[in-house]
Amino acid sequence: MRNLKLLFALALFAIIVSCSKDKEPTPEVIVPEVKLDPPKGKFVITGATNTARETAFIFDIRDKNAPKRLAYFFSNGKFKLTNTVALGTGSEPSDANWPTTWRNIKLIPSNGISLLNIDTKLETYKYFPAGFITVAKTEDFYPFPAATVWKNHDKVNGGVNFIEAYGTTTNKTIGFYFDFATGEYLYVSDEYSTAPNYYTGYKISDLLKKSNGNVDTDPIDWSKSDLVFCFNNTYENKEVTQFVFIDLDNNTYASFVRNKKDDPIKGADAGRQTLLTTKWEPILNLFETWPIK
Repeated sequence: MRNLKLLFALALFAIIVSCSKDKEPTPEVIVPEVKLDPPKGKFVITGATNTARETAFIFDIRDKNAPKRLAYFFSNGKFKLTNTVALGTGSEPSDANWPTTWRNIKLIPSNGISLLNIDTKLETYKYFPAGFITVAKTEDFYPFPAATVWKNHDKVNGGVNFIEAYGTTTNKTIGFYFDFATGEYLYVSDEYSTAPNYYTGYKISDLLKKSNGNVDTDPIDWSKSDLVFCFNNTYENKEVTQFVFIDLDNNTYASFVRNKKDDPIKGADAGRQTLLTTKWEPILNLFETWPIK
């Protein structure tokens, strides 16, 4: 009897082993990789938001089938990702009405967030409030003096605007527009007044060199810039506007700050800007989570 039980157990084991060998392996589920477009023209960052817990937005449309907006909050020296929203959906009109047919965009500094459709150059999307604006000609987006080369849309690679009370007792909206290739900028004082003042013929380096800034020789090659944005910050116990220039090819950044108010000792001109980076730094030093690998 014992031998019969042993033979039965061996036969059962052989059947189990045979079945396990014949069983088809579970196929591996392969998730197809989404090939993203290069970031230039597909990736915009702005420091202008309307909520207290958000300091910057990134509009990432590299995946044309899944455009998204990433919200960041600046804390303890870094931008931290707080939310990711699919553009073209959602309850917020600004996100739900996003033009999903757009394939290339550029930030237009304005009172709020305005994005230009690079392909048509005749329409913008106002993020606050959500809506489209169309014009008859491209230069209508940039109401600069007609005699300046800045009237040409392609001259403007990027720009920022912000509030400061420097050299005055009242706050004014200031605009900086940049041509990265030449390092030039156009400065607009009191931008949204009835008679703004425009200043041309200057380079970024002019802002940073003494006595306006803190360096004798500017070590940054600003032509590497692809994007620029600014945000409110403090530096050495002063209220400042921090400018951040980003090189998307290398995921690096360069930055300087500009005093929002007169220096109590130096007055309204000397030492107005301070260069923070003496070379292009890894973007992960500034953004805790950066979507471009």
